[in-house]
Amino acid sequence: MPAELASTLRVLQKCTLPLAAMADPIVARGVSDALGLTLDQRAAAADTSARRRRGLNTALEYGVDLGELKQIRSNGSNRKRSPKMMP
Repeated sequence: MPAELASTLRVLQKCTLPLAAMADPIVARGVSDALGLTLDQRAAAADTSARRRRGLNTALEYGVDLGELKQIRSNGSNRKRSPKMMP
């Protein structure tokens, strides 16, 4: 491994959760909430949050495919809602 990548790999190993940790609802909620924030803890733009959540969903589906996760829980937030009636 190139020496310039060794320090990056150490940081990733130290700061990355194992995929199986996402089976814990508390961990999963914390990760999901963090996706909506910038590095300075301000709210991220809506399209940024959506893109990050799509990436997380892809990773979770991959975890199911690998057998690391048993299922992906859906809270129904991806369901289409009926339009509100106008008065």
